[in-house]
Amino acid sequence: WLAAQMARLPAHSHVTDVPRLEALDRALAIPSNLSVFLSSILKDEQLVKTIASRSYHQDLFDKVVLFSGDNWKLRMHVFEAATFSQAQEEIHSHRDHFVSYCVHGGIVQQIWEEIDPAQSKEKMEQQNKPREDGKINSRGVDTHAPPQKSTSTAFPTFHKYEYDPTVSNGTRVFKIKNLGKVTLGPVDEEQKARAGQTYYMHPSVLHSVEGIEGKTVTLVLNRRAASKSCFASPQPWEETFVRRKISPEQLRARIKEVMELMKKVSESGRSGLGGVGNRDDAKKIAKKGQQK
Repeated sequence: WLAAQMARLPAHSHVTDVPRLEALDRALAIPSNLSVFLSSILKDEQLVKTIASRSYHQDLFDKVVLFSGDNWKLRMHVFEAATFSQAQEEIHSHRDHFVSYCVHGGIVQQIWEEIDPAQSKEKMEQQNKPREDGKINSRGVDTHAPPQKSTSTAFPTFHKYEYDPTVSNGTRVFKIKNLGKVTLGPVDEEQKARAGQTYYMHPSVLHSVEGIEGKTVTLVLNRRAASKSCFASPQPWEETFVRRKISPEQLRARIKEVMELMKKVSESGRSGLGGVGNRDDAKKIAKKGQQK
């Protein structure tokens, strides 16, 4: 069912039907649908192993690739609050168009842009000017907090890398190419998405997850790769890096955690959705959606 729906989207990698992509993602994320969907996965031992083999631990979350079709993927991301007190996500772009639905919790992101180093100081001064509402545009400023200014006089410089993900002996390996240094500055204020909300990301956009609201689960539906991904880091990186695999046991535990969250959401009556999709669709996806 999902494969048939995704096949209706524009074939060109640089163009996508965002409303349709969002509608599909929201349909899949309805608590009752998602619970049936995940429950069906747990009943299929081979499917659990297949999903675990293509899933891995990202820096700040578990990336579970539920299904992978012809130029599309359906992923579930699970973030733990404690992780964000230990690390910070690198500023990065993605290879593809994607829509993400916040199933539980909340996610805070910052959008970034490349800045001419010669204009860095001037742009910082402009960004620190109070706005009409008394707030300012500087990284880390909560729009509901009292006005404050950044202590920096210019935007920071990062090492910029382009990377290609590959699989070697079942392990996710990323080969990176150094593209030199780049100056980056935040675009406006941080963007927040809470349970029941979706957001769309274009492949050209640089962003970073700056924080979450408790345990956060997102359901991500993406199209075919349109470009290579980039990321920026204050520190230089090696030529390759790997991601830790998720075992079938860890996957089962994660799925059960999310199902318990969905149960609580359903009991409280907070679906946060507009009634798109139905329970039968979830059963069709679980039955027919498995692809390599």
